[in-house]
Amino acid sequence: MTKKKHILKKIMIISSISLSLIFIILFIILSTEYKPEDHDIKINENYMKYFHEDYESARNEFIKKASLIADKFPGTEISSYKIPSKNDGSLTMDWCYVPSEKPECLLILSSAVHGIEGYTGNAMIGLFIREYLLKDKVDKNTGVLMITGINAYGMKYYLRSTENNIDLNRNCTTDLSLYAQKNEAYSKFARYFQSKGKVSMNRLDNFSFSIRMLYSILKYSKKDFLEALTLGQYEYEDGLFYGGKKMEPQIMRIEEMLKKYLPAYKYAVHYDFHTGYGTRGYMHLFGSTDQPNYIRKKIEELFAYRKVDWADENTGNFYEPVGDITDWISEMVKRDLPNIAMYIPMSIEYGTLDGQSIGGGILSVKSMVKRNQGIHYGYKSDKDRMKVETLNREHFNPSSKRWRTGITAQTAELFDNTLPLIPTLF
Repeated sequence: MTKKKHILKKIMIISSISLSLIFIILFIILSTEYKPEDHDIKINENYMKYFHEDYESARNEFIKKASLIADKFPGTEISSYKIPSKNDGSLTMDWCYVPSEKPECLLILSSAVHGIEGYTGNAMIGLFIREYLLKDKVDKNTGVLMITGINAYGMKYYLRSTENNIDLNRNCTTDLSLYAQKNEAYSKFARYFQSKGKVSMNRLDNFSFSIRMLYSILKYSKKDFLEALTLGQYEYEDGLFYGGKKMEPQIMRIEEMLKKYLPAYKYAVHYDFHTGYGTRGYMHLFGSTDQPNYIRKKIEELFAYRKVDWADENTGNFYEPVGDITDWISEMVKRDLPNIAMYIPMSIEYGTLDGQSIGGGILSVKSMVKRNQGIHYGYKSDKDRMKVETLNREHFNPSSKRWRTGITAQTAELFDNTLPLIPTLF
């Protein structure tokens, strides 16, 4: 090797190391100090009345609004299902069914499949009731079914999962072989996602967490990382996104409910509300690629005013979960309710931590990992517990009035644009 080539090789090695160090330093800075920013929009105080900070207040408000609905619309049914619990006998899943004059379409609104996300979901259902249903902005041939508190335990105790650590949006299936599936990607990351020992949130631990996450992604791949985070898993009972070994009782109750109300209608439209993933303050519309082409066309027709994101393994934007409630209902309708010509689902997700960015992505993972670790192993101090619980709440139920104003305004736009189109779909 000539002296010139030797020097060139040294320069390349040094440059490579320097770039790697710069990337690591930037990654650590972003992931430990990152704070999401809200859009500079004017706060609408009128929207704040839809939001509640505790389960009892949110539930009571829904029951109160349901009573107003019953006074206005004859035949309205208000019901509750007491959710089995070892520790809390006050938990219920609640729903309100409003029949149509001539059954054409059933509009379904659901929230709190991921418990803590139900605070925003309930707020959007409250908006729908006050500004649209009670003001006669829903077509007379469209019935309405509103379901809240599906995971009431998670909602009350600020968790995504149930009392038994089950992710209900990975628990729904018409095929029991789902519960035997293995998520190989999750198995690769399990040691990083399921930290042991009491939680500490000091700077050294945050630094260590960032290094472990960076190492795990470099060791495997971004694709593996996203599949581990989104697809669900059925092996690790104490892990994240655990789908369980059998269908949970509230999911079975929803099946009974749908089989009671749906047969009277020709088709159904379903809005299922979530928070967490995506650009902060932006309402994402996530469509299922498992739907047949004619349903996909109807979805694009209904939401023509706004971009729909489709799960696409080629771009890697996001991966479609298994055990999802809307995909399960779609399969159940095809199997058991052949009179229903179309079931048109939409997962509505309000972004909170800019999860697609480096800083927001690592902060999102940290929120879930540390919360799960704290549930199973506890915290080193009350200060650590408060930091984790605050991060978790801001991840799935942001307190920012600007964030709440923005997503409520976008949801009002959703109702304004789609409610008039629903009667024209079939």
